[in-house]
Amino acid sequence: MLLEDVKKTNLKRPLPISTPLNTKTASSSPASIILSKTLYDPASPESTAWLNVLFAQTIYQYRNDAKTDNRLVHIVDKILNSGVRPNFVGPIEVTRLDIGEEFPIFKNARIRPADALGKMRVEVDCDYSDHITLGIDTQILLNWPKPKIAVLPISLVISVIKFSATNIDNAATK
Repeated sequence: MLLEDVKKTNLKRPLPISTPLNTKTASSSPASIILSKTLYDPASPESTAWLNVLFAQTIYQYRNDAKTDNRLVHIVDKILNSGVRPNFVGPIEVTRLDIGEEFPIFKNARIRPADALGKMRVEVDCDYSDHITLGIDTQILLNWPKPKIAVLPISLVISVIKFSATNIDNAATK
């Protein structure tokens, strides 16, 4: 279509719905106004299939990297040993890390007004049914009457088989 053809047509773009400011909308929270103007139905959950695929691709890559160079073990080891650690705990060594074969499933994403100040709350359910295992070795150091007078070795293995949660995030609209 040429520019002249566009000027000759009688097609008009619909204007966005404008709600006049009255006592009803003035007393409504900004979150309620936004949700009503975007025709969002808070009763029906949103699809999170795209989020499941995105997380699955990331986790799949981490699992493949873990098979070749133990990158994930080194990352967890670095996280556990960085930062402030009490002086009675020795260095932490990751001895086992298994993040399973399944992927977390996110579902039932919902957006709801959180309060009258205009904040909205995002809720997403997460289910993860697999075997996650973390094994660590460390030491408990007895530092009295002199430093490191006794050392108690600790080996710990933690496993999670099923994990279910609802992630709630408050987002400001202003």
